Amino acid sequence: MPRRPRTDPRQQVLIAPARPNWVCHALHIDDCGEAYVAIASAPRGSVEGEVFNISSERYETAEKVLGAIIEEYGISGGVKYVDLKEVGPGEDPSLAMVVGFPQWTCSQKLRRVTGWMDRRLPFSDAIHAYRLAYEAAAAMGDENVEKIGTTIDLLMPTVERV
Repeated sequence: MPRRPRTDPRQQVLIAPARPNWVCHALHIDDCGEAYVAIASAPRGSVEGEVFNISSERYETAEKVLGAIIEEYGISGGVKYVDLKEVGPGEDPSLAMVVGFPQWTCSQKLRRVTGWMDRRLPFSDAIHAYRLAYEAAAAMGDENVEKIGTTIDLLMPTVERV
């Protein structure tokens, strides 16, 4: 499947199939892995038969995440919040995969039972570091970068049909 051509993001409006106040619980993958290790390492009696939510202690809103993207990429047109079904021809609905579903989770039980804590900065505070890491991996031809692009290309028709 051919990749969609990208235009200069500084000349775009960010199309957000979301509401500004929707809650997003992004969590660094290393923090997530450490949470699983904390559960596996906890005394069996304290975790057996239990269900745990793994999420950051501090939530972000769609507005905060999108504001960080706009600032990082210098997008001059700002954000246009729309319903997913209102995304027009030529508008990119891919942000629906990031902020298009509000999520409210609490990991207090996990923290109380295992002592686990997330340690990495939230996405909106660390976007510059994440961007640099992604761009460096892309420049080196990292296969995971290609997998991300392929996955997005495969998911987009589903997002566009919603």
